[in-house]
Amino acid sequence: MHAKDISALRPIPEIKQPRGFSVPVNLSFQNCGRKPTSTRRKQENDDSSTELPSITGQIFGGNIAQTGDHPWHVYFENEVTGGACGGTLISPTVVLTAAHCIYGSKAKDFRVSLGMYDKRKRRAPGVQRRKSSSLIVHPKYDSAEFISDVGLVILKKKVNITDNVRPICLWNDDSDSNLAHVAGSKAMAVGFGLADNYTLPDKLQEARLPIRGHKECYLSSRRFFGKYLRPGDNFCAGYTNGTTTCNEDIGGSLSVEKYGRWFIRGIVSFAMAKKVEFEGKNTSLCHPNQYSLFADVAGYVDWIVENTPDISFRN
Repeated sequence: MHAKDISALRPIPEIKQPRGFSVPVNLSFQNCGRKPTSTRRKQENDDSSTELPSITGQIFGGNIAQTGDHPWHVYFENEVTGGACGGTLISPTVVLTAAHCIYGSKAKDFRVSLGMYDKRKRRAPGVQRRKSSSLIVHPKYDSAEFISDVGLVILKKKVNITDNVRPICLWNDDSDSNLAHVAGSKAMAVGFGLADNYTLPDKLQEARLPIRGHKECYLSSRRFFGKYLRPGDNFCAGYTNGTTTCNEDIGGSLSVEKYGRWFIRGIVSFAMAKKVEFEGKNTSLCHPNQYSLFADVAGYVDWIVENTPDISFRN
């Protein structure tokens, strides 16, 4: 039987373990995912603060990031279209991002900034600027439905590994798509995306977002997630109280701390839209009271490694 406007959660597939990342000692890059020792460690927001209905800060309910807290975050701008996205440094020459940030563009169009925490201070000490030499979009990317929304920006020149600029670790454990080992845990999202009241911040924002199980995600909005949630390809995270990722956070990381290191598990992909007035126009922007979708890095580790020459791993 079929009922109008009713959809079902897609079956959860079995995904093979990514080669070379089956144990904690197998890292994608030496000294990846470690913050500078001088960086002060923040405490997670407890549930009593994050579940309040009022919107408290940036990234719709987050905080301003401190310099050095996210040395793998990358901000890149398309000098032709004026658009901007986030990305994550995974090696000295490769940035991981969402495919739809780079699809249909040319490498020469992008200006890449690393180690930047304030867009008004693009040439501050610690900031490195690069041009891209090539763009790689996943071969199964579907621009209509954001399937396989994974892409790579290859830099013309290696970055210098410093306290402000260093790679994150690729996911190296539990690649199964049911998120059994991470669902419910709080992961870190960062970006320069729209903040409270759809304002565009100058300073880098961060927010702790709980990773949601596929069933919980689906039940929160069956029509939307029944269509766009694809276990094994993406997953959802966030709150329904106004804490979420938004426009221009796209392509950035959702990372989890393990073994004293940070590992990227998700790439900010897309979310349900809401009509709002923005810069004098009625525009579709992120819905602050819905979960966001993230491309699941665990399902794409092999492809990422194959296209990143300076990533090391052991079989």
